[in-house]
Amino acid sequence: MFSGARWIRQTTTLASNPDEIDVDTWVAFLYETTNLFKKMGSAMSVAFSDITSKAKIISDNKESFLKETGKEKVTLQDLIEWDLERKVERLNGENNHSELKSLKLPHDDYRQKYTSTARTVLRNLWLLDFLNHFMGGIHERREDKLSSIAKDAYHKGLGPHHS
Repeated sequence: MFSGARWIRQTTTLASNPDEIDVDTWVAFLYETTNLFKKMGSAMSVAFSDITSKAKIISDNKESFLKETGKEKVTLQDLIEWDLERKVERLNGENNHSELKSLKLPHDDYRQKYTSTARTVLRNLWLLDFLNHFMGGIHERREDKLSSIAKDAYHKGLGPHHS
């Protein structure tokens, strides 16, 4: 169930230290954002249902990072840098075969199915851009239909990335 107070707390926490974003707080923010969209009706919920899968990708990558590195703490930036060091930042699970074709990797190599945190977070940032336009639209256009505001926010925040 969505909690506006919890969402604002998470947003404030994330904004308070943008150079060291806690992975668990980021993932919790994504799940809470999903809960927000569920409250807005089935169209918004369906449209943004992949937020949950993106949160799980980041959470799973965090666990892999901790296991492989032996570290006890990890930030979102650590995960992105780890992707860059391993040259896996472009992998999305679907394009891996074409991205990795020249490497001739064994079928059980983790990169065959890996989805990059760096790529996933980039898409999360597009979502934040959408949310900025959407929330601003709700505030500024109080008499307009929510669907009209959402459509405009999509075209401004997400549309340029979906062409």
